Amino acid sequence: MKRACKPHQRLMEAVVIIDWIETQALSLARASSLHHGLRSPYFQNHFALPPTPMDSFFKYHVFFCLNQREPGAARPCCANCNAQEMQEYAKKRVKQLGLAGPGKVRINKSGCLDRCEEGPTVVIYPEGTWYTYVDSTDIDEIIDSHLVNGKVVERLKIDQ
Repeated sequence: MKRACKPHQRLMEAVVIIDWIETQALSLARASSLHHGLRSPYFQNHFALPPTPMDSFFKYHVFFCLNQREPGAARPCCANCNAQEMQEYAKKRVKQLGLAGPGKVRINKSGCLDRCEEGPTVVIYPEGTWYTYVDSTDIDEIIDSHLVNGKVVERLKIDQ
């Protein structure tokens, strides 16, 4: 008796099995991300999910408040604390260090960040770390510690 060979059927069965395996792997990866966190070393070392729309274009996105209030306003403003010069300084220094660009660091101007009473403010995303500063020495410390080494500068940090 001659055995009938159906290569198309076997191919379809293989595709169904591969689909099922991929679905199970993705489910496991998603479940693991809930337990360990998407950014945890465990998750990053064990599972590789495709990027999601929420992934950041920059490793760090830094916003300097440059808001200018009318003279005599009830609240202080960052512009009166040399914020524009400090933002330009930070942008220049980040470029000099080779940290600027996609996947790296972006220094941006911002309108009022509504932390006026804290002094001139900077916020760094994706963490949402808030800082205040006095001069370029403080900006250097934020760049060197946070942007280069990933360590928060506790003495300049503003409480959430």
